[in-house]
Amino acid sequence: MLVYNGRRSNVSPSFYIKIMNIPKNLYTMSFPTGSNYICNPPVEDTDIDTMYLVKDLYEADRQILADGWTACDKSEYEVGNWRAYRKDMYNAIITNNYDHFIKFEAATELAKKYNLLDKEERIEIFEIVIGKQKGNK
Repeated sequence: MLVYNGRRSNVSPSFYIKIMNIPKNLYTMSFPTGSNYICNPPVEDTDIDTMYLVKDLYEADRQILADGWTACDKSEYEVGNWRAYRKDMYNAIITNNYDHFIKFEAATELAKKYNLLDKEERIEIFEIVIGKQKGNK
């Protein structure tokens, strides 16, 4: 068990070294999310997700893409002021909207607290806390 930003995490320490590929000057806060963090036991055959509150969405987008990340299909994941990227087994979710960031963190921690192992239940919690978003199934 690793403690990251004051939180217990099931994510391996090597992940946190890898996420530093997103330059620290782009974001002010971040937290782990996704089934690998939420579920206990953690889902191990899945991507590892981190949510970032970025200072400038467009500059972050430019630098993340230049660093070799691939933007997720906009029709699947992009809604308003947030975007998602993939690199190897890692996902970076970025937003410059503080309200969205805080709600996403609250949904993550609520899903973790109740150890929601079923993906549909996790999606439902996120929809309740954040609101239904394009791309949710």
